[in-house]
Amino acid sequence: MSKASVNKKLYVFLACLFLSSFYWLVNVLSNQYTSDIEVAVKYNHQSPDYIILSKLPPLLKVSVSTDGYSLLSYQFQLKKTQVEIDFSTYKFDEYQNKHEIIFNNFLPSISKQLGKKLIINEILPKKVQVILEKKVVKSLKVIPNVKLTFKNQYQLSEGIIVIPSTVEVTGPASILDSIKSIPTYFEEMNDMEGSLSKKIKLDGNFLTTHHLQTKNKSVEIKINTDKFTEYKLNLPIAVTNVSDTVSIDVIPQTIEIKFLIPLSKLAQLKPSTFEVMVNYNELSASYKKLKVHLVKHPDFVKNITLKPAKVEYVLKRKEK
Repeated sequence: MSKASVNKKLYVFLACLFLSSFYWLVNVLSNQYTSDIEVAVKYNHQSPDYIILSKLPPLLKVSVSTDGYSLLSYQFQLKKTQVEIDFSTYKFDEYQNKHEIIFNNFLPSISKQLGKKLIINEILPKKVQVILEKKVVKSLKVIPNVKLTFKNQYQLSEGIIVIPSTVEVTGPASILDSIKSIPTYFEEMNDMEGSLSKKIKLDGNFLTTHHLQTKNKSVEIKINTDKFTEYKLNLPIAVTNVSDTVSIDVIPQTIEIKFLIPLSKLAQLKPSTFEVMVNYNELSASYKKLKVHLVKHPDFVKNITLKPAKVEYVLKRKEK
């Protein structure tokens, strides 16, 4: 037998084997099968009246019936199939002590998302018990979580302005009772100068952890900087709460006050906008100095230091 004849018979055999295997596979895949598949769950839209405090299962085991093609297609997916469960229309029994989520109630929605070819037989777990709490609304102050560094001689000319400064949030009363503010996501801004306005997102992790919801996803922050210079003044020291029977002399009688001031505010600077004093009621037999208090100063000055911070004194009894 020639080599060409052998090769021809081998090709015919392999072709027949391939065709028979192909038709067998088509026949097998055309059959109906029942199998369990796992689907990831995304929970959307909380109940309009309640907050679900319990952790819900991230995966559901779904028993399905389908043909081999659909099952094989599902098995070869790189990512797990995800379905969404919407609680916006789900009704909880207000008069039960134990609240349950029954997953079969979502079967039509889950079936629609998985497709017509997958027939759902059962969803596991069938139900889960959850802790519910009534929703309340509260206004929280927004705290900008930012770290600023400035160019040489520049500093904030005023505090960071947040618009809006408060946002309304919805959440469980037991949690909102102890929360007064909500942070933004952390952001670092370097070499600041001049003015800046930008949007910054509220901290979504903070909201999720505390079961809070808000329509405001972000706020606007405004940052104004100014160039500062160091300035010094010598001011007289006043004395307060002096007894009618004595007089007090402080040593020294003036104090040096040093601070940073925006260049744009220098024209507004007057010694009369500062006031320093010592308090007679703070006299102590064991300590011979009085602390100097800064009781008045302009809002636009920063990094104020007093020298000396404490002064000696001499008491004199008044003659009757």
